[in-house]
Amino acid sequence: MGVVGRVERDHVSGFRKLAHRGKIKQSKEKDDYRHHVDGWGIGFFRDGGARIYKEGTDAYYSYGYELVTREILTYPPEAAMFHIRRASDKNTISDAKAHPFGGSQFNKEWLFCHNGGVDNYDTMKQRGMIDSEFLFDSLLDNLKTTDFDGVFSATQLMRKEVLSRFNGYSAINFMLTDGKVLYAYRDASRDADYFELFVAKNGESTLVCSEEIDKKFQWSPIENGELVRMTKDGYERKH
Repeated sequence: MGVVGRVERDHVSGFRKLAHRGKIKQSKEKDDYRHHVDGWGIGFFRDGGARIYKEGTDAYYSYGYELVTREILTYPPEAAMFHIRRASDKNTISDAKAHPFGGSQFNKEWLFCHNGGVDNYDTMKQRGMIDSEFLFDSLLDNLKTTDFDGVFSATQLMRKEVLSRFNGYSAINFMLTDGKVLYAYRDASRDADYFELFVAKNGESTLVCSEEIDKKFQWSPIENGELVRMTKDGYERKH
């Protein structure tokens, strides 16, 4: 989930419940009944700087998650990003591999998180980076300008790099923010009914989430292959 503008308690609590109640894609391992319990992370911007808190544990039972959300609700940030993880590779479950990830480009700090998987990706062959970190690095490397067109172009180049180096992907859905603007991209080549994203404008907030966490909001589906640019005042789309 990403929020730009005011973060409400209902946003935070509604998203946290998805760790145990959110939809899951059927695993190839028949005995794997995990939900999104392999890590959580919260990233936000305050006073122009990025802060990241994350653990390789279940958000639903994490006291750390509770402490960070209390801070956010008490001292509202400019933008915030929340992630709960169901790891494609259980060997990568750790604090370090929880999302979001931070990086810099054009003298700006960026936060990024991803949902999906790159086919035949070998973490060991990529200097220990999981596929999500690879996507973030590729996106920043291809970023030539930081406006909507620049992010859209970098997204398309990142997608081409994935297709040229690997055998495809289930999804490369992501969120990206510099603290002022929040971007969300949806691109699922399989299981499109699972790898969804929805955007909503609600009062002083614009939100994006993988599920419609609050039925009071008027959620709009993000189309496959669509990039959405969000500010606290609303959102626009590019396909």
